[in-house]
Amino acid sequence: VELYARASAQRADGGTYVLAQTRARQGNTSSSHDGSRRVHGDAAYAKVDNVVVPNIDRYGCDSKFLTPKRVLDRIARSSPTSMSRLAVHVNPFSPSRTLPPDNKAVSDHVSEIYIEGGKGGVILSNSAADLQPYRGVILSENVTMVLSDKSGTPPATQRMVHKYLDPLRASNQSLDLLRLDNVTCSCDVMSMILTGSELYPPLVPKLVVLQVNPSIPPPVRVNTCPSGFDRFEGAWGCSLAEATALMERHGYSLVQLNYA
Repeated sequence: VELYARASAQRADGGTYVLAQTRARQGNTSSSHDGSRRVHGDAAYAKVDNVVVPNIDRYGCDSKFLTPKRVLDRIARSSPTSMSRLAVHVNPFSPSRTLPPDNKAVSDHVSEIYIEGGKGGVILSNSAADLQPYRGVILSENVTMVLSDKSGTPPATQRMVHKYLDPLRASNQSLDLLRLDNVTCSCDVMSMILTGSELYPPLVPKLVVLQVNPSIPPPVRVNTCPSGFDRFEGAWGCSLAEATALMERHGYSLVQLNYA
């Protein structure tokens, strides 16, 4: 309760709130609108279509989803020479995991990045069981899969990303996709990777995907990195408004929120 009270007393993220109000007033008109979405780097203001695909999210529910591969394909059509063909995933859920109530398998939007999308890069996971299914389907020699540092701290994650990504990329080469899946302190990790440090230069991905706490709605801004990374009910990670504010400071705009 104190956490929510403090967050509510802080200045609301006006940009996120106004955007939500605008979309609500527009009603159900998104199917006919092909608006401009700002993305990072040379592909600025590339138009992203709104064609979605069926998806089984991490809660076992049916939903619709604009896949990262589709967004990257659209960016590539707008600015093909800017693409590095490199991607990084941290702690992706296992595509073989099934969830109640219907025991449906979680949709796999990771493998297609490397198989259909032809990307190289790095997949880090602190779970050998979650990593194993990807080893069976992603056979490219340009993809490094590593059991990561179980501490999961932002500095440890930054170190692991650079350790295995840097040998694959040219000096100062950009990154097409950076995705933090099951990462409790996602805002802290993302901020450190995008900002850089004395030891590691900043990374500038075209598209970023990070986990937020879906129980905290805009405009409440919360960023909590609990000791031991335990997810106490309602008080872990960062809220959508906090993540949006963080990414806007680095020049990114929100494309979508989903539970995939």
